[in-house]
Amino acid sequence: MQMKEYRISDLFEKVEVQKIQGKANDFPTQKDNAHNIPLLTSTGSNQGFSRYAAKEDCPTILQNVISIASNGDAGATFYQAEPFAVLQDAYAIQLKAHKMTETIGLYLAATIRKAIYDTHDWVNKAGWNNIKDNIITLPSVTHIVPDWAMMAQIGGGGKMNNFDTSTWKEFKIGDVLDIRRSNGIFHANAINISDRPFEGSHPYVVRSSKNNGIRGYIKDDEAALNPARTISFAQDTAEMFYQEEAYFTGNNVKVASIKDGTPLNEMSALFIITALRKSMSAFHWGMSFELEKIKDITITLPATETHEPDWNYMQERIAELEQERIAELEQYLIATGLNDYELTEEDKQILTTKLTDGGASRSSESGNGYWKEAKLFNIKDLFKLQDGIKKLTKDNIQPNASYPVYSSSSDGIVGYTNHADIVCTSDIPVYVVFGEHTCTFSIVRECFSVLDNVKVLIPLFTNDVASLLYITSVWKKSIPNLGYARHWKVAQKCKLLIPVNSIGKPDSDFMSKYIHAIEKAVIADVVKYKDEVIANTKIVTQ
Repeated sequence: MQMKEYRISDLFEKVEVQKIQGKANDFPTQKDNAHNIPLLTSTGSNQGFSRYAAKEDCPTILQNVISIASNGDAGATFYQAEPFAVLQDAYAIQLKAHKMTETIGLYLAATIRKAIYDTHDWVNKAGWNNIKDNIITLPSVTHIVPDWAMMAQIGGGGKMNNFDTSTWKEFKIGDVLDIRRSNGIFHANAINISDRPFEGSHPYVVRSSKNNGIRGYIKDDEAALNPARTISFAQDTAEMFYQEEAYFTGNNVKVASIKDGTPLNEMSALFIITALRKSMSAFHWGMSFELEKIKDITITLPATETHEPDWNYMQERIAELEQERIAELEQYLIATGLNDYELTEEDKQILTTKLTDGGASRSSESGNGYWKEAKLFNIKDLFKLQDGIKKLTKDNIQPNASYPVYSSSSDGIVGYTNHADIVCTSDIPVYVVFGEHTCTFSIVRECFSVLDNVKVLIPLFTNDVASLLYITSVWKKSIPNLGYARHWKVAQKCKLLIPVNSIGKPDSDFMSKYIHAIEKAVIADVVKYKDEVIANTKIVTQ
């Protein structure tokens, strides 16, 4: 399941209501025949309701929205399925571009509460203007649009919504899939890994949850390649991905294909991976299943009349879901303004700008683009190392906990805990977390904890996320690859060429515009993919 960060205001808008005449003491605390409309206040109990009113006394009655207490128990968040009215110190929000359902609403309310409840109180109230820029993390498809179907499934307690499962059957994984060891194991600290494909190279798949499990590209003995169109399965992270191309692997990565020889394609692979993840939901980082134990796990799949896995149904169902997601993607791009992905002249100029530390002026045009004055900075000029941090162990990771725990793994977050050792405040709203073994950078805007082999850094000149993303990207490219060894000693000695403003300070405005221009270019690729899918669908239906 892919996750993405969203600003609350990218997805939601505040619902405007007419004010109810009267104060709280004017209304009864118990429901009766005359007073049957619950009134929303700032309480964190009883779904946010503490008074009741007559229907005729409520100029605006709401339903199927999310309520938030702005004062009192600030940040208390509920999904409201039944009619109610707002009395005081609270408000309601609704989705901009998607229909709210009960299951989606329950998931979103829990996610918003997690993001805002512990950072707001009587002083720092949770009004709309104070929480609309807060970040929530949601399942996503195509790395842009929220995965509403996944949220509906989770919010509904795991029920397979809109699926007729009456003919489905339980299978042991070993009866459906042939799971075998990789044809070769390549350790990261013993090979040269490229960020980009090059002639003769193949994907190098590891235990990461990012980038389809692909850490980079390597060139080696092709006898160690694993077949294309198989599923890579990481034993101790339970990450599974369909691999379209032949690939090499790191340690503890298995290779799966359909046991009866049925060709695996992207559609059927996505279906069975989803089923596998659901069956292995109790699996967590740090566990490592033996191959025979994996084969004995039960999964539920569509079945034919002869009680065999129905691969044709799986392909068709995934194709239907893709069409639904494409339609939602169109709505989301329009609602959030991301459909404005065309590069402006300024965007094009920024993307072709070259940095110089030789004193060239900001807009002096060169033969290949534009020059921007830059300066070499020491790391200590950009970041301060946070000392005295308590480091957790894997035993401190808890199911259904609230605060993320960062490690040195390439994924960053490895689990959650109920106690945050590093607290984001108005003085320090943003931290940068550096994983020593993998050179992974995470920009963190919520309270968190860390395991060992992690450095926590405080930005010294900006809290702008786009600027920090620019700087950490430059920094990561500057760090020599030492394999899985610790990198902090060499990382802190790097000098970074950073664009500067007229007074020689890091130019946050330029860096932010550069990152947003890159985002536009990426969105353009997503829109191109969307248009291609729609065009192909029209050809098929015609």
